[in-house]
Amino acid sequence: MRKKVLARNRFKAVSVLLIVALMGTAVMMTALADPLPPATGNLYIHKYIGSPTGGTANGTEQNTSTWTDVIPANGIQFDLYKVNTGSGIPAAGAIYALNNNSLQVFSTGGALLGSYPVTSVGSVTTAGNGLASSMNLDQGLYLVIENIAASTDIRNAITGERMYISSAIAPFLVAVPMTNPTGDGWIQDVHVYPKNEELTIVKRVGTDEAVAVGDTVNYTISVSIPADVSTGQRFEVFDEFDPALALVESSVQINTIPSQGGLARGAAGDFEVDYQEATSTMTVSLTSKGRSLLSGYTTMVVSFDITVTAEILTYTDYTASNTATVEYVNTNQIYYEAHNFDDPTIHSAAINITKLNESGAALNGSSFKIATSDANARANRFLRIDSDSVLYDYDPDNPTASTWYTLGSSADYTVSPANTGKFTGLKDKVNGVYQTYYIVETKAPSGYNLLSDPVVVTFNGNETNYTYMLSVTNHQGFVLPVTGGTGVIICTVVGFVLLGIALSIAIPRRRNRQLTK
Repeated sequence: MRKKVLARNRFKAVSVLLIVALMGTAVMMTALADPLPPATGNLYIHKYIGSPTGGTANGTEQNTSTWTDVIPANGIQFDLYKVNTGSGIPAAGAIYALNNNSLQVFSTGGALLGSYPVTSVGSVTTAGNGLASSMNLDQGLYLVIENIAASTDIRNAITGERMYISSAIAPFLVAVPMTNPTGDGWIQDVHVYPKNEELTIVKRVGTDEAVAVGDTVNYTISVSIPADVSTGQRFEVFDEFDPALALVESSVQINTIPSQGGLARGAAGDFEVDYQEATSTMTVSLTSKGRSLLSGYTTMVVSFDITVTAEILTYTDYTASNTATVEYVNTNQIYYEAHNFDDPTIHSAAINITKLNESGAALNGSSFKIATSDANARANRFLRIDSDSVLYDYDPDNPTASTWYTLGSSADYTVSPANTGKFTGLKDKVNGVYQTYYIVETKAPSGYNLLSDPVVVTFNGNETNYTYMLSVTNHQGFVLPVTGGTGVIICTVVGFVLLGIALSIAIPRRRNRQLTK
């Protein structure tokens, strides 16, 4: 019995050894097969816009959940070319370019190191969280070129908003399949993560409160600076102003974030300004020197002042806006463009007066003036307006030495509504405080009474198109007796005649009585 148990144990031991040996043989066979790459592989291009973040460029799929300051981008096209490596492998870490169906390899100093024939294998475009893929590529080396010219509808893969790219990534080479990070096998699914910075432009206005004609308002245009700006060919900002905005040319300045003290203006300086008044167009161009100064900074800020013109008074909503544009051409003559879509606006305010009688019917023939305080209204110190539609208020500090005074009362801002009329170019808010105005009727329609007190109007932010709608009702005047009429004169004459007759009769009778006595 004992012999049978020993024999059985020996059999089990031999079996285990055979299994281990077979496994080892399989591993050895796999190891022997690994040095030869698979016949095909898959290329996955994950496209992000933003500053480079963590991750390792080794062909493996990365965990991007912790990446910050990057946005996946859809709609970006990549052109793929298979490189003929029969004459050798291109140098690593060099500069690659496509020229006449050949891959040209340059040193960082610009020397041509070699040229390799390529064959186009098509294009892929990112979609669905910024991913583009090319499946079942024949084993080999591939040149990947980001084709910005063909990427006409780049979108934020998360929000769907339009995006712009400041500079295409440099062409790069990738092996498909790729040797794995440990160097003992192959990655058949190759993942690459090219990143770009987005070309952005944001325009802001220095106030959100109403402006009046003649006011000066500051604007800023913030532009992202391309990483390769120092070698770029052109970097310009354009702003086509609304006719209600007139540029103060001398006010244009450029600075960087963080500040370096400002760039110098002029052809021999860092930037130039061209303003075409006829078309209300401003062009700010960085010179070669200026582009070099921007290198290493992330944001350029163009600031300037505008003067509000009377054109704003002709707009239904008393609002003016405009869009700025930035254009960039890099060293490879690739063109980029971006616009600010969140247009900043300025606005003016108005008071619309509708004149009615007691029955609510339209009433013509009134005149109104406007003041900024009850005291001014009662003292006839109304707003005055010049020939350019600029308003002036009474200046208590210079009662006889101000524009308001020199304009004179003939320039009082007067509205004579044909049923309706408007005071325009007003401010609805100043330093966060809603404004109050006092409307005085200086002439009433024939047969109607003047208003005995100013009408108080206070803006509150609920106005439509920044217009306060005011209805003013007039009442008919009191009818006084007419004196000096012909009928009265006749009655008076007749009265005197009758009184004389009565006296002439009464006096003799009194005398007769006295004589009788």
